[in-house]
Amino acid sequence: MQYIFSSEEMRRCDSKAINEFGIHGAILMENAARFSADAIGQINEYDSAVIFCGKGNNGGDGWALARHMKAALKDVLVVYTDIPSSDEARANMDVCVNLDISMLPADEISLDALEHYDILIDAIFGIGLNSAPEGRYAELIEMINLLATASPIFSLDMPSGLDSDTGLTPGAYVEADAVLTFGGLKRGFFQHTGARFFDKVYGDPISMPPEVLHSTVELFQRPVLMARKADSHKYSNGVITVIGGSDKYPAAPGISAYGALKSGAGMVYCLTPDGERISSPEIIYGKLEQKRGHLTGELGKWKESVLKSDVIVLGPGISSAAAAKAFLEALKEIKYSGTVICDAEAVKAGAKAKNTPYEIILTPHPGEFKGIGGHNDGDMFKSLKEVFSKVKKPILLKNSYPFFIDNDGQTYVSQYTSAYLSKAGTGDLLSGVIASFIAQGYSFYDALNISLFLTGVTAIKLEQKHSHLGITATLLADNFNLAVESLDEE
Repeated sequence: MQYIFSSEEMRRCDSKAINEFGIHGAILMENAARFSADAIGQINEYDSAVIFCGKGNNGGDGWALARHMKAALKDVLVVYTDIPSSDEARANMDVCVNLDISMLPADEISLDALEHYDILIDAIFGIGLNSAPEGRYAELIEMINLLATASPIFSLDMPSGLDSDTGLTPGAYVEADAVLTFGGLKRGFFQHTGARFFDKVYGDPISMPPEVLHSTVELFQRPVLMARKADSHKYSNGVITVIGGSDKYPAAPGISAYGALKSGAGMVYCLTPDGERISSPEIIYGKLEQKRGHLTGELGKWKESVLKSDVIVLGPGISSAAAAKAFLEALKEIKYSGTVICDAEAVKAGAKAKNTPYEIILTPHPGEFKGIGGHNDGDMFKSLKEVFSKVKKPILLKNSYPFFIDNDGQTYVSQYTSAYLSKAGTGDLLSGVIASFIAQGYSFYDALNISLFLTGVTAIKLEQKHSHLGITATLLADNFNLAVESLDEE
């Protein structure tokens, strides 16, 4: 498993490695430098380098890296903002002085003097900054970005100016071409501006033992599909009912139902205000009662079909939270005991529902997340945990990198995503896919993991085969085999 750390958790890991396992800070710094030198050499060919060092241990990593690079290069320059503040960092600066490595204080350099260097290395702040860089630090970062038009930038641990907990950039930040991160992944790589960097990250534990590297957030592991049993039938392969739709969003429930069907569900019902067929003929459509343009929450003749369903998807295209609440009450009255995925307008009603005979999973996008008490302008991992502690239900936050918090409060992140999933209908599709895998007998963890893999990898594969402009929810569903084949390949 691969954990994702807050800055506080990472510092605790450092402290534990040093104080409980006797791995001196100088060893960690040395290993970070050695890894960085090797990684940069594999990514880029270069003959000269300039390293920008801050005063903390991130700067110390830079000083140690300069020593390694000096052994292979003739032209290495260190630009430093301050004299190092830690003993380990100062020791590495002293060695660089003894090796006669070129160095200049940051306030004495000019853009012209640095333009000939092949690569730029940012070791200014690392995870040590959570506010906007000011004064000469901001100016230095802006200079680095100007130089990047001709030379690639490598950031050590985190791009300087990027908040490692939130991914926010309150001021100037280094627009790195690659990030060499130490110990473990950081939360900031999966949120806000920081999400732009995750696919550029190269990591190494720098000899920290697995015993110290633990967090309450981790990446989903690569999923595994179960083989379908030879004696299975449509009912054993999962029965799903999608409830939703309105005059404004008539197609949303059909997209969700189509996603369920195309990801393996045995039987799919789709109950809407008009009951009109809007997708595959294999889906069973039914009409629900509405008044003044809103569904009433009455299940009518579809009560028995609902009771037979393993999973219900409630909310796609539904016009009001009141209608969603009415359906949740109706399910409670008939003692439905399966799983209800609350999406769209049903998220808020699902969050408030109590003492239900069925399990609820909430699947908000960031706007709907805000409607149940979450926030979108800081550490969304922290906010997700806070909302979970109040609603006591699993939540899938459909962020740029989706977050899922389970019944035990453990949070998982899917790395399989694409910017081209940010289109109308893909959230509806995902809710149906999740329902399908839960109905097929997968745990919540496995169902979420496979569903996010299926939609994300399919989008990535389609980007390679078609223009991203034409990627739609139904095109994704029709090409799920691309993601399944990629599993088979590995």
